[in-house]
Amino acid sequence: MLFSPSSARADTAHGPKLIVGAPQRHTLVSCGTNTAEALTCIQSVAVTNKSGQKPIVGKLTGKKIRSEFDGRIGDSERPVAASTATPESISKLEVKVMISNEECCHNPNVGMYLQRYKNGNWETITTKLDFYAKDPAAFTSGVPSVNAATVFTVAEAQQLFQEVPSSWSMNSQKIVYAGNQLRFKLDGGSWNWYSTAEVSLTPFNNAPTPRVNPGNYEEWTFPNPTTPNTPSGSIVVYSDFQPYQATWCWTIESCSANREEYTLYLKSSNGPEAWKGNKEIAFTVTIRAPKTFAIGEVSGSAQNTVVKYGKDLPDFKGVAMREIVATLSPIATARSRQLAGSPPEETAYGYTYDANLNIFGMHNDITDFLGPCAKKGGVQVISNAMHSIDPVWDAATETIKVRLETPHFAPDGTLNTGYLEIRVPKETALCMWGFSLDGNIKAAVSITYDDGSTPSLVTVVGKVIENDYLIITSGFHFSSPNLAIKITHSTDTSEASATAVIKPLVTPSPKATLSSTAVKTSITCINGKTVKKVSGLKPTCPAGYKKK
Repeated sequence: MLFSPSSARADTAHGPKLIVGAPQRHTLVSCGTNTAEALTCIQSVAVTNKSGQKPIVGKLTGKKIRSEFDGRIGDSERPVAASTATPESISKLEVKVMISNEECCHNPNVGMYLQRYKNGNWETITTKLDFYAKDPAAFTSGVPSVNAATVFTVAEAQQLFQEVPSSWSMNSQKIVYAGNQLRFKLDGGSWNWYSTAEVSLTPFNNAPTPRVNPGNYEEWTFPNPTTPNTPSGSIVVYSDFQPYQATWCWTIESCSANREEYTLYLKSSNGPEAWKGNKEIAFTVTIRAPKTFAIGEVSGSAQNTVVKYGKDLPDFKGVAMREIVATLSPIATARSRQLAGSPPEETAYGYTYDANLNIFGMHNDITDFLGPCAKKGGVQVISNAMHSIDPVWDAATETIKVRLETPHFAPDGTLNTGYLEIRVPKETALCMWGFSLDGNIKAAVSITYDDGSTPSLVTVVGKVIENDYLIITSGFHFSSPNLAIKITHSTDTSEASATAVIKPLVTPSPKATLSSTAVKTSITCINGKTVKKVSGLKPTCPAGYKKK
């Protein structure tokens, strides 16, 4: 799931921060200002304002931006300081019961109640609960950043839940209630909320956790004496690195130590619409990285993206180093307030015009979804979607499956259309499909929707670029398309190897057939006072609506 720096605040209070002694997730700064001497840093940032122009190498403005949107992101790669508590002292701490669920994020200044569903109604079983956050700063940050959780003594919990045993300890199994049985309810402010997720009772002993020194991000500018007002303007590079075996938690109970990755988010200092309509601007960020970091998979909201290895660098602190070079362009992304895992909202509230990437290492769990060929590395899945579900290799159909989630309608009420880039290195393609990319190649793309709706007319372009096969798919409609991509050999020697065709991977029904002569039409559907416009090859009104 990809966040802008503002929306990433949702992560602040979730879960235990990090395992003691492990290297932590930390901000990347320029190698020139790397006072902490972190192993990895940003070597350079450059911009190309128009295609064919010479890149302009950026310089630091000296402005620093604190990483305050998540209190777990530190300022260097130094190990987390160990807690002063000893195992003996921790064993003497009182074990309590934490009541929590997986949803976030909430304003700690509102009231919170715990409710149980009984005899067809919700009844409040306790009121005025305390919010819980691992980071105390969450209560004074001024943003809804704490999750619905509270801590009871065992005796207090037993008064409400007979399932809690008197032998409750840190080794006790958690107790889980479905969201339709037990829920948190919040009232009293603009962030009213009612949970639907599972509610869990888990052991908790308030053992001290390591403290994190917040890091900083840096602003870059691109001086050019001949054209001082360049379209790029100054930018802030929000970039983090999480080494292998540094524990990261999304919720109190959902953590992983296999999150090796770089994150890269580029944001204009000249306002949110500075890059609107600019389809030529491109940024190149060069990172000094340890050779132990191998590119597994890349995903993000951007376009014209290439992530590759650069030249080898001198050893640093006895560690072999090399460049990772990421080139990317901003893209218009329709935004809603949907959280990952929740159903997409129908209409976007606006657009962002930024660019962001996640560069996952081979030790990241996400690369496992692409099957054994993922170890060849380098698959890139880039789109204009708010959320992209990690690509999966389907051995039965020999396809890379991708699911994208974004509002169905753009802010102006028109149909929101999608853009997807998939870049597959030759070696990985050979592993997946069993043939070289040197012959006549076709890209087959199948698009389906959970609601059975018909894909809009889609454009697919495929071509070999140096060592990669690039597939660009555009024109399909949101909100939640499922795309399956397959590279096939063409026996038609009259077709160039860089030509791709739309070819469903399974025999489609007549309604789902895509052809070069298909014409997309629109109809208007009404349900009371609600009006929807539906577009497609043979559009139909959704359930409850009638064609106007």
